[in-house]
Amino acid sequence: MKINCPHCSSVAQIRTSRPVSRFTRELYCQCSNLECAHTFVALTEVVRTLAPSNTPDPEVAQQLAARSASGTELTSLVVDKG
Repeated sequence: MKINCPHCSSVAQIRTSRPVSRFTRELYCQCSNLECAHTFVALTEVVRTLAPSNTPDPEVAQQLAARSASGTELTSLVVDKG
């Protein structure tokens, strides 16, 4: 996965991540541009299925279907505190 720094557009490295929920992970990122040196947090989220799983979990399928039906697939808010 490639993430760009929102300040200088250089590639940022994902240093670590942590699960927020079954569908969402919080990524801790660091800009590769030494002059910029921005560190930030990004979110990645599973929003829909493109090809069904060969080992489906009924709970996951139900939650993804409910998200698609309600139109709440992905809502993003970017806040820069630095």
